[in-house]
Amino acid sequence: MIGKITGQITEIRHDIAYVSTVSGVTYLVSASPEVAFHNGKEVTLYTHLAVREDALTLYGFLTWDQYWLFLKLLGVDGVGPKMAFTIVSSKGYDQVVDAIGKGDVSFFTQIKGVGKKTAQRMVLDLTGSLEKAVATTYTPDEQLTLDALLSLGFDKAKIIEVMGSLPMGSVEERITAALQKLSSGS
Repeated sequence: MIGKITGQITEIRHDIAYVSTVSGVTYLVSASPEVAFHNGKEVTLYTHLAVREDALTLYGFLTWDQYWLFLKLLGVDGVGPKMAFTIVSSKGYDQVVDAIGKGDVSFFTQIKGVGKKTAQRMVLDLTGSLEKAVATTYTPDEQLTLDALLSLGFDKAKIIEVMGSLPMGSVEERITAALQKLSSGS
């Protein structure tokens, strides 16, 4: 899994950003419209690799909130990566969370490709679960630890529980300790 990419956006074509890394590899990333404002600049994108039989698609987000919402939407039956990406990139984090909180099905049916049943399922499945996305400030080492564990597929709520009891040390030591706790279920 590719969790983050840091590099310079060298080109934008429609919703595809070409992100050139210091290693010399340029990634094609499906990116939200605001990424276009960073053309020619260095960025760090939270990424999700969608694997299909005929394609590998890398979706990139400038903020953790957008990425987290994308993952939440993927958890809804009938919502694939392309639809989740369209919702997040066309409406934005705050608007989607607000619509879920209000139970506003019509908000979602206005988005191309989202039918009434899928919109109802999103509202039903995500009501109550999005409030957990309260922004928390972490030290750089804590953020690196959190990002590494998230990229390994662990649940954010469980990671946050464990992070409070981790010993002081390097990022690697904290990740190792967290992996032991998360794997043992403590």
